Amino acid sequence: MSSSRLDRQYEANEHAGLAKQAYTADRLDEAIAHIGRAIAVLRALLATEPADAQTERLLAGQLENRAGILGSLGSYPQAIADASEALRIYQRLEADWPSMAALRATAQGRLGRMLAFAGPQADATAGSAREHAAAAVRTYRELVATDPAQRSGLAHMCRLEGDVLLVLDGAASSGSLAAYAAAVAAFRELGPQLSDPDQRVFAEAALRLAYGLGEAERLDEAHDAAREAVEQQQALAAGGDGANADYVRALYLLGTLGRELDDPEGEQSLVDAAYVISVMTLDGKPLPADVAAMRDQLEGV
Repeated sequence: MSSSRLDRQYEANEHAGLAKQAYTADRLDEAIAHIGRAIAVLRALLATEPADAQTERLLAGQLENRAGILGSLGSYPQAIADASEALRIYQRLEADWPSMAALRATAQGRLGRMLAFAGPQADATAGSAREHAAAAVRTYRELVATDPAQRSGLAHMCRLEGDVLLVLDGAASSGSLAAYAAAVAAFRELGPQLSDPDQRVFAEAALRLAYGLGEAERLDEAHDAAREAVEQQQALAAGGDGANADYVRALYLLGTLGRELDDPEGEQSLVDAAYVISVMTLDGKPLPADVAAMRDQLEGV
């Protein structure tokens, strides 16, 4: 390998590392700029060696990273373009290396979620949000059948499918509820292998399941799901995670459902919600509107 090529690979890796640092520090514009430079270097490398699978994989990864940030900022057209290109790269690579199936499925699930959230901004040529999400889950179910270590990926894809169906069909839709329930079950089965990132998404999926079940007037099941969301948030807090809005939402929902179901522990959950709000670190940002409304409702509790 020529020194020039090594230098370019080093340059791409350096920009990718700087992008990660900027993203962690919430400097998103800076992160996008560094990812753009890494992508430009990787494209230049592929222009000289188009069949370099390693460089293609790195390019797909950087495109996914930029798509995720752009999507979080609401810049859906560019985000979808990047996510679609990443998926096409993984699909090409998977044709020769079946071991790429997990990366392809993850990219497909993320694209599906992005298309659903984009609404009218979605690119019709990028495919169906519903079909992408379902394909991602199918692939991971096939992978888990022979490799249980892929269960975390299955749980995450079920959660993404739940998000897609929530947006398309509503929180109380049977499809959304089934997908979130599948995510919760898969996370639960991880047991001691549950990582902190897994646990955060586990808590999110359980909370969304609880909201959907509540909207469907399945209150006992909603109460159980809300309790599971609270338990995951409590475990994260014990591990050093700070108070956060979803912790408040889970406690508030558990408390209000407890009141409806005459659960004597419901009042304590509301007291706990008020406490978590009081210790949240906002870094100068306002409380989310729904959490601010909960705070107002909890005055005097």
